[in-house]
Amino acid sequence: MINYQEYLKSNYWRYRRKLFYKRSFPIQCSRCKRSDVPLDIHHLRYFRDGASILFHELDSDLELICRACHEKDHNKFSIKNMNIRINWFFVLLIGIGLGYLLFK
Repeated sequence: MINYQEYLKSNYWRYRRKLFYKRSFPIQCSRCKRSDVPLDIHHLRYFRDGASILFHELDSDLELICRACHEKDHNKFSIKNMNIRINWFFVLLIGIGLGYLLFK
């Protein structure tokens, strides 16, 4: 099985990326609508029905976005944000535990 970084270097991905770019109209970021900046092709999902979409992307699996929007999207999953989500998870678990102890 090929890893994602190797896939991005593959001839197939180069071809698929060019094909999607040609089909995209207008040529602008689908989020902020800028067209005067470099644009990336972003995978909206990596799996469909439990299977990898690599080598099987549909146009609906991809999005044309600028680098700034692309970075914002990937930063949603940063360590800082994950820590905030994990902390809230533990707060929730503690709350459930206290509720159980109080009302059992």
